[in-house]
Amino acid sequence: ASACPPIVGLSIPARPNCEEFNDRVIALLVQRKPETVVLGAVWTGAPTQLVALDRTIAMLTGAGIKVVVLGPAPIFKQPVPTILARRMQSGDPTMAAGPDMETVVFDRDRAVRLHLAGREDVRFISIVDAVCRERQCPLVYAGVPLHFDIAHVTREGSKYYGNIIAVRILGGDIK
Repeated sequence: ASACPPIVGLSIPARPNCEEFNDRVIALLVQRKPETVVLGAVWTGAPTQLVALDRTIAMLTGAGIKVVVLGPAPIFKQPVPTILARRMQSGDPTMAAGPDMETVVFDRDRAVRLHLAGREDVRFISIVDAVCRERQCPLVYAGVPLHFDIAHVTREGSKYYGNIIAVRILGGDIK
């Protein structure tokens, strides 16, 4: 559900249907037992969120389901098309986010990575490590913006991220 991390028992006052929706979906997954479930969100790394994530992982793995947790994806200070237009107007050819990215994403990624480190019941895949070389996240792929706002991907962005992340999900121990 929109702006609801996919975890059980987490109440978000601004999203009153979140808890009920997620609890119902996780219960359905436990009942149907897919081989693997991939959990992704704009993780904050907050202790309450991590405890709820642990409960969710335990429920899924207790049902014999493999769990992969994706770290947070890049988030930008302004819509990516706005960033690109501003750069074009100023003659700046840079196609990596640089100072236009919300760097808190790297801290949140690290918090979730450290929380899940060394565990056998879950795999963690860092999106920012996968797509951002030396903390420089791309804004464009094949001449098209990867995002249409500060966080949501375009069709091209979906293909770009999907191809990179799928290899890591399906490829075993690829880091």
